[in-house]
Amino acid sequence: MAAPAWESKGADVSDTTGAPAFPIPVGVASGKIVVASMFINGGATTVDVIPSGFAAVPGSPVSASNHKLFKYWKRLSGADVGTYDFTLSASVFVEGAVELYNTCVASGSPFDTGEDSAVDEAFASVSPPVDVTTLGADRLILHSATCWSGGSWTPPAGYTKRVNPSVGLVTTSDKSQAVAGNTGSLTATTTTSDRRVAHAIALIGTSGGASMTSPDISIDDEARKNMLTELGLVEPQNLSNTDLMRMVMVDVGQTTVTVTSASAATHLERYLMQLRNA
Repeated sequence: MAAPAWESKGADVSDTTGAPAFPIPVGVASGKIVVASMFINGGATTVDVIPSGFAAVPGSPVSASNHKLFKYWKRLSGADVGTYDFTLSASVFVEGAVELYNTCVASGSPFDTGEDSAVDEAFASVSPPVDVTTLGADRLILHSATCWSGGSWTPPAGYTKRVNPSVGLVTTSDKSQAVAGNTGSLTATTTTSDRRVAHAIALIGTSGGASMTSPDISIDDEARKNMLTELGLVEPQNLSNTDLMRMVMVDVGQTTVTVTSASAATHLERYLMQLRNA
């Protein structure tokens, strides 16, 4: 695997609007991932229209009583230009930016399952703690936090701060994690005190090695069921028969296996972790 890398961010948005337009970062190109992170004022405000190709980041939105943290992602199919335009249910104060990442997994969701989010309705300066457990090596951990009163943010220990707009209602930071496992508790600290939310998720890197293009093998339903049982899995599983066979090969002692899809790689990484911990 090769770990994802932060590349750039677009200019900050910090304005009262019902149609925030986020400038596109420098360097956009096919295959890269963009992530929009935004503080939206008001506990009832919703995002009604998102730009073409975007989807909500798992765990988004994170909602406090007086504001929300929204995050959206897109895998680029070319060099987008201009702005990414959203439509809200009301005109409210919005802060945020779009960030660009390279060396990300080429298909499927770019995120590990198991994101974490938290809300703290008390008045304090430290974001509520979150943590994630990565399912494989070479991940980029993305941490986000908000505070209704804003401020200047200090990111979690070892993380690089990327976003801190003028009011400081939202912040993002990231850190590369080479080995699969838990991040530990992540908190950021601001210079004001108010209601706060936080979110963390792992971005998956590109797969190493040559990809295999051989056709899927043919096995009957009973054989497939037996293989899944051997691996402690149940249907439905987004695994080709070929990749399922390769996972069984690992189970019986063959340790060098190439899989054909990102979803199969995630399953295989999770299974290998179970084997190591057994």
